[in-house]
Amino acid sequence: MIKNEKYSPKIKDELIELVNNINLILSYINTSSVTDMSGMFYGYKINDEIPF
Repeated sequence: MIKNEKYSPKIKDELIELVNNINLILSYINTSSVTDMSGMFYGYKINDEIPF
């Protein structure tokens, strides 16, 4: 179970692992320490059906 806390990945691989977790609310991720996000979203399709 994911707690309602902030996550602060330091590198792109840590960020990708968090983003791929469907149980995590993306607003809980602080990306300010990740300096290289190059190619991170390459090949991803945008899902505009965001459930609220």
